[in-house]
Amino acid sequence: MHILCPAGMAAISSAVLAICNSGDHVVCSNCVYGGTFAFMKTYLPLKTGISVSFVDITDLAAVEAAFTSTTKVLFTEVLSNPTLVVSDLPALASIAHAHGSHLVVDNTFTPLAVTPARWGADVVVHSMTKFISGASDVIAGAVCGSNQFLQQLMDLQTGPIMLQGPTMDPRIASELLLRLPHLPLRIQEHSRRAQAMAELLEELGAKVVYPGLPSHQHHATLKRLLNPGYGYGGLVGLDMGTPTKAEALMERLQNKHGFGLMAVSLGYADTLMSLSAASTSSELSDMDKASANISDGYVRMSVGVTGTLEQRLSQLHEAFTFVVACNGCPPFRATKLQRQPNGRMMELFSWPSGGP
Repeated sequence: MHILCPAGMAAISSAVLAICNSGDHVVCSNCVYGGTFAFMKTYLPLKTGISVSFVDITDLAAVEAAFTSTTKVLFTEVLSNPTLVVSDLPALASIAHAHGSHLVVDNTFTPLAVTPARWGADVVVHSMTKFISGASDVIAGAVCGSNQFLQQLMDLQTGPIMLQGPTMDPRIASELLLRLPHLPLRIQEHSRRAQAMAELLEELGAKVVYPGLPSHQHHATLKRLLNPGYGYGGLVGLDMGTPTKAEALMERLQNKHGFGLMAVSLGYADTLMSLSAASTSSELSDMDKASANISDGYVRMSVGVTGTLEQRLSQLHEAFTFVVACNGCPPFRATKLQRQPNGRMMELFSWPSGGP
């Protein structure tokens, strides 16, 4: 059963507020989407009196130790945003249920590929803006759970969806309904291309993060959780070491090759590239980013499905090797000129360029 919301954050906040009351406690993964982090770290304690502890979700002993007598929710993402850490859902469910708590799982990165409810999740939330929509033209979310839980959300006296009004526009629901039939095909292709790009980057010596690579520290965990046929997801992480190198790579891929777009969001037809520390994780302090292993040069790449795979691999190879060779400092500058009344050209401004 599910309830549709106008945004992924509406789904997350409604789910947590339906379970918790003032004085309750939440245990949350220390590496989650920036909006989720801000909601957990600042909004809940300040506005509701709900306390939150952040833990390394892969350290099961630390997760267990974080529970208190008032803990009602253990919150995690199947694949962490943006570092692609894998949550061991059966183990986390066992811990949460032993303490009488709910396991709430964000499955935005792996729709169809992973079914969290199968592994013990009590509530599953989605930002449908991403892969489920596939077109980056609507904002939507969903809360999935038991009929009893959905009734809590819609309770006339205390239901956060009933009283705060985060319900989806029916026109958006209608548009999404038309896109669901081809979601399996899209997920398969996003994953196929992400796997190929991750393998190429690893061959080039890049510091690449992708759970489909055997070298990924949680490869075996995700392999155990996967539904067959959908791959390891469409997100690839690439640590370029510095923001300068990361931006040079993204600019060359976008401006020289048309490989993708420098933009946040994910799950779009075109590849979307963003510098996580300065965008979707900007709500985290420097200390919090360090704790979550989000470096300033980390590029989150949502691999698209446009162009041929061979073409995209060639473009990625050229751009990566170029940026590494020039250490992120392209040997060219682009200049905007203006002709003066006397016929002379005056330089208005210039910027680093990837060149021809």
